[in-house]
Amino acid sequence: MASLFKKLTTVFLAVTAALCLATGILFTVQKTPAFAEDEKQTVNLDDAKYFNLVDENKTFAGLSDAGKAYAGENNIIVKIPDGVTKIAEDTSTGTHIGILENYSSALVELVIPSSVVEIGNYAFYGSSNLATLDMSNATALKTIGEHSFDSGSTQASNSLRMVTVPENVTVIGNNAFANRTGLTEINFYATNCADFSANAAENPFYWAGNKGTGVKVNIGNTASSNTVAVTKIPANMFLNDINKPNKIAIVNFYKANIAAGNFGANAFSGCRALTTVDFSNSTFAEIGEGAFNGCSALIVEAQKSLAIPAGVVEIGNNAFSGCSALTSVTLNPILETIGNSAFNGCTSLGNVTIPETVTEIGNSAFQNCKAFTQITVPTGVKSLGENAFYGCSSAKTIYYYAKNAEFAYTTSPFANGANNVTLYIGNSANEVNRLSSYLFRSTNVSTVIFNNVNISGDAKVANNIFTSCTSLVAV
Repeated sequence: MASLFKKLTTVFLAVTAALCLATGILFTVQKTPAFAEDEKQTVNLDDAKYFNLVDENKTFAGLSDAGKAYAGENNIIVKIPDGVTKIAEDTSTGTHIGILENYSSALVELVIPSSVVEIGNYAFYGSSNLATLDMSNATALKTIGEHSFDSGSTQASNSLRMVTVPENVTVIGNNAFANRTGLTEINFYATNCADFSANAAENPFYWAGNKGTGVKVNIGNTASSNTVAVTKIPANMFLNDINKPNKIAIVNFYKANIAAGNFGANAFSGCRALTTVDFSNSTFAEIGEGAFNGCSALIVEAQKSLAIPAGVVEIGNNAFSGCSALTSVTLNPILETIGNSAFNGCTSLGNVTIPETVTEIGNSAFQNCKAFTQITVPTGVKSLGENAFYGCSSAKTIYYYAKNAEFAYTTSPFANGANNVTLYIGNSANEVNRLSSYLFRSTNVSTVIFNNVNISGDAKVANNIFTSCTSLVAV
């Protein structure tokens, strides 16, 4: 029976072929490869035999010959063995290629174990196709070296989407995560990390997310089980470079506890894509100098108003200078110091209520806040800086309630303001005991109303308070 079936099949195929030839039909059978010609397989390097382990297997120094042979021309996943405490640096002279050498660009996933303490300079330099960097268990990690995860590409390196910096990291080297233009999320859990370079071109996150829609930064672990707080914001944390800018768009603070002196200068300076900052889940004693300087897109859409955290006693010099899109700020009720140029150039910022706890308003603190329609200097102010409200050209009303403020300059803090300003000095609840020289010099005050002004004893009405006020018509 089987022989008969075979003969019939042979006859059927022969007849079919003859018919196809007769009718001009041609069938071509092609072999379909398992993978497209340009598609690489991915191999998992998770055995110690694949690695060059030195110093009694404590240092990972790249791939062994067996690892290179197994990797071939494929993409690779590297899982650093448990027990390794150090990942070696690339000591190449001239152009760095990383400790994986010619396999750096083949790296698509890297897993760092809990035992690793240090990642050397340029260790994974050139890993331009790295898509997953898993440091979730790297609880002992303290040092991330210079250029250690720099893609090494002058073009976009879009594969890596998320970076998480573990909580015990204390040092992050220059350009550690540079040129990762595909980043969309950075989780910064390091509780007490050292300051970064003041040279923006050396920032660890240089060019971060530049080719994407924006990077969300979470400072502090969002997990409900987290009990460890970030206690320091490194100086120059995301200091932006004008030539290859990052695209930090959202900053959320979670369970951060920032004491005075621990909010590093220029932490987000120049982040022109930054639109939203949420302080609400953390505690702060200050907003650092230059913290958000030049963040021209900052508008805080979800919150409507930028709420300065309740514990802040000082807003540093230039903290929000140049935040030209910012429309509303709510100052907290224990604030004491508003630094020099703190809100200088916030041209869209509406009226700000300065709490009575404020004792110092720095030079140019609110200069060129052109959307102000009124200005109030509260009773507690003791030091009023030069040009503090200079150029507030829409402020038609000034309420001056400072009881005993010192003003030691010759240019009025209210110079170059609106025309035909009405000035109220004191009111029934706020007695004024001092008026300094040149306080309203050359301003466009047209009407002055005194109420509850009591200058006696050693204090006196100084000279030249209203000198050159050419619009003044009524007192």
